[in-house]
Amino acid sequence: MPGIVALTGATGFVGAAAVHHLARAGWRVRILTRRMPQAALMPNHPLEIVLGDLDDRASLMRLVEGCDAIVHSAGLVRALTPLEFFQVNEGGTSRLLEAAATAAPDARFVHISSLAAREPELSWRRLPARSGWFPR
Repeated sequence: MPGIVALTGATGFVGAAAVHHLARAGWRVRILTRRMPQAALMPNHPLEIVLGDLDDRASLMRLVEGCDAIVHSAGLVRALTPLEFFQVNEGGTSRLLEAAATAAPDARFVHISSLAAREPELSWRRLPARSGWFPR
C-alpha cells in the first residue's frame, strides 16, 4: 500500500500531473510550495502543504520527514544568470537530498529534470540572440 510522498514542483506542469497520479494511486501527497496553491489547482486531492522553498532547510525537513518517497520536480528552466540556475537547480537539489538523508533515509528519491535546468544557454532569454530562429 502506498504511503506518504513528498513532492517539489507541484505547481508546475509536470508536478501538478504527478500530484494527480500519485493521489489517484492512493499516496498521501505532501507538497512544498512558496505560497498556497490556487484552490483550482488540485480540487479533488487532499494535500499536506508545507510552505517554504528549496533554500529553506527547515521547510525541506518538514517536507520529507517520515516520507516513503520523494519526487523532486522543482527547478528553473530560465534564469537571468548561470549563478541563479545553479543556486536553485544544484543547490536546491543538494539541500533536499541532505534533508532526505536525515529525515527520510529509507525513502525512494526520484529526480525529474531536463537539460534546460543544467544549461543556462538553453534559456529562452538567450536563445533568440544565438539561434536566429526562435519566434518573438
